[in-house]
Amino acid sequence: MATPFPSIRDLAQKNAGATSDFKPKLTLQNLMAREAVVVISCVDPRADPKDFWGIQPGMPPGIVRNAGGRAECGVGPHGIDDMYIRETLPGRMKGSEQELVDKEWYPFKHQTEEESVKEDMRLIMEDKLLPKDVQVLGFVLDVETNKTTEVLL
Repeated sequence: MATPFPSIRDLAQKNAGATSDFKPKLTLQNLMAREAVVVISCVDPRADPKDFWGIQPGMPPGIVRNAGGRAECGVGPHGIDDMYIRETLPGRMKGSEQELVDKEWYPFKHQTEEESVKEDMRLIMEDKLLPKDVQVLGFVLDVETNKTTEVLL
């Protein structure tokens, strides 16, 4: 069955054309001089921070995307000043949402999106390797409207 999504080989072949006239947008020195902002988001293609916040490709903030957009999966102490985002819907899971939630390993078990974001915000703020003055903000994205709503602790 044909899929509308490119295969990994298709993507790798595109790299040959992407290297011929490549010029880095930022040097590491210029990047380190900027405020370090990290956005954590789900890998769901409907929840791309470049789309819902208008982030230009190749420019800060750093974007960490993982299944579920959970903080425990992807941020370490890398000179971060501000961080955080998350999306609302489980996305491209097989089976019903209830079947997923019933799984023992499911990370959002018995939580609303807002509760899950608050849990991750606390996890980040309690990280002993991050500076205490890191500003941690939480948001939920409505993938139907592309609107982000701040979650307050």
